Amino acid sequence: AAIDLYAKWLLEPSKRPPGWDPANDQLFLTRALGHMSLLFTQPQHTSRPIDTDELEVHSRLCDRVLNVYHLLLLQHAPQPYLKQQAQQQLPHQPLTHQGWEVLLRLLLGIVDSLLSVTNSDPREDTLANRLSSHLVQVLFDMWLGSGTTDTNLWAAFTRLAPRWVTYKPVILQWNFTSHLLTERALSLLHSSDKA
Repeated sequence: AAIDLYAKWLLEPSKRPPGWDPANDQLFLTRALGHMSLLFTQPQHTSRPIDTDELEVHSRLCDRVLNVYHLLLLQHAPQPYLKQQAQQQLPHQPLTHQGWEVLLRLLLGIVDSLLSVTNSDPREDTLANRLSSHLVQVLFDMWLGSGTTDTNLWAAFTRLAPRWVTYKPVILQWNFTSHLLTERALSLLHSSDKA
């Protein structure tokens, strides 16, 4: 229920509580995203075996949060990204540089906490294994969709990403993203040659 409430408030501004001050939108957005990111915290290791039903519920809730994050991208991304996403007709509402920084740092932290080599084994049935594909897809989409040129964020990404390569979905998503970026670059090069 909390995910639904946050999603409604984040994605449908008209559904926010009465008396809402639009001047607080960015602050609310960053706090709500932070609250939602806490769901990705893994239970501490205990002596009892992993309950697959609990793990299933936990992973479904995390997937729902990732979907909300992705919808935020479609609402807040800079205009060039939205033109490429023609099938989505969501309103464009700009997110500040600080808002993007908070969101990208949260996603980096979430991905790293779940996928870093020291925290999880890619062969076990874990939250990390269940979410790795969706996590990396959302991170890469958000990263490219944000249009960030922040050198500190890029340095953090470059420092953390090598720790995730034990997960096949990371490699596959990296390959897919690289392929799309290369195709786009070639398309731009060839279209400028004709002009």
